[in-house]
Amino acid sequence: MAGHTSDKVLPPPSYEQVTGGRTQFGLPPRVPLTYVDFWPVCTTPEQKLKRAEFETFEVLVQKANQWLSRNINFQVKKCETLMKKVNSFDDIYNGNMYYKSGGTTLCIYGLRLWLGERTDLDGRPEQIGVMSFMPVSLTPGQFTNVKSAQFENLGETYNRVNGYLLQNPLQGKILTVETVFLRLGRHIFKDLQGNVDPNQTAWYDHIERVRIGTVRIYFILGEAVYEEIGAADFLPDLLREPGLLSGMKYTDISVPIQKASVWLQSNQGVRFLSLQTLDVEYHQTRDPHLQSMTLFESKLEAKTEVAFIRVHYAKPRGAIVAPPTVNLTAPLSYKTFLPVLYAADGCCGSDRSYEDVHQTMVRVIAWLNAVRAPVVTVETIGRIHADAEDRKYGSDGTIVSNEWYTTTDSEGRTQGPYRHNLMYYIRVYLAGTYTEPPAEVLPPVPVVDESCTIL
Repeated sequence: MAGHTSDKVLPPPSYEQVTGGRTQFGLPPRVPLTYVDFWPVCTTPEQKLKRAEFETFEVLVQKANQWLSRNINFQVKKCETLMKKVNSFDDIYNGNMYYKSGGTTLCIYGLRLWLGERTDLDGRPEQIGVMSFMPVSLTPGQFTNVKSAQFENLGETYNRVNGYLLQNPLQGKILTVETVFLRLGRHIFKDLQGNVDPNQTAWYDHIERVRIGTVRIYFILGEAVYEEIGAADFLPDLLREPGLLSGMKYTDISVPIQKASVWLQSNQGVRFLSLQTLDVEYHQTRDPHLQSMTLFESKLEAKTEVAFIRVHYAKPRGAIVAPPTVNLTAPLSYKTFLPVLYAADGCCGSDRSYEDVHQTMVRVIAWLNAVRAPVVTVETIGRIHADAEDRKYGSDGTIVSNEWYTTTDSEGRTQGPYRHNLMYYIRVYLAGTYTEPPAEVLPPVPVVDESCTIL
């Protein structure tokens, strides 16, 4: 397919785009954090999105290494698996951070490299590797009723991964560990007997689906480093149980981030790798299963999920204490960047639109230059964009809106289900506290009024 066979790479902002060609306090332009994206290319002449086949995740890693070979002045700070729900081929390859619902939906997975300026230029480019581990079925052959299938939890999967790494050391140093949830139809899951390929980058979003986690390890190729991996989870505090006249209430994301910060400061023998915002299904009758690697979902089910923080770390084998790689003796702080609204619904006859990831990153980089605080890590977060929920909880809220909703017509009939729109935003984590910079040192943010005028 002519429009879908070329390399699909979203390059990082240039120095000039970030600074407008200006220097700050006589210093040269600085890019403390930037990114580059890689999305799978359609490999079949199929015109329908639902039936298209795409490159594997391993191919994306190969393309990332080719890019790094041509751009040796960048250092990889983090690798991140991205997931979009798209309705067209164009949705896959653009840099949008806001996606409207409707039409055939495909869950598509890409790769984002978070980059910094490299200081140890020795002429050799950095190269990355990846390994993915699916949870093992504890009830093999019992897939007649998919819901009865049981799998390892996160701790059991980590124990198996660490046993594998003991016998097969990675040829390099671990950079990032993630829990990546793949979404596929229950009938597909049943046909596969739970043997899901974590390298597949596209899954059709079905009305009855399974969400199954994979442990993905990214590493910088080089001399083998003998380490094992671990994770620690931190929930927000429950402030109010749901009642007849009121919903449940949790603290915002700052509370689990603070808990993670305290944990990291008291566990200096581990090497911090990454921090991840994940969701868990809320149950009144039992504690949330934070380490569950499978969830059976229906679009018609009304459910509530709660966001929590997972810290991924590595530690050496034996009694050797590893020095921290970042200043984790300082408390973690964070800043969340939402895409800026460019046009409201109905503005000049068009749909609502937001800035893309490239434009958002220009603002992120300018802000980091202004605060001059060390970047610990960064993540991209996808959230259901339900206007009423967003106004109530905000971008740092921990109660996650249901993806699907129904309406009732004038005759009392249920209409739907309909999917809420999806928004992505960027959260940067810093070492130590910061002072919010004055607006005049940051790029101007457009303001859209009700008359559709950008001020």
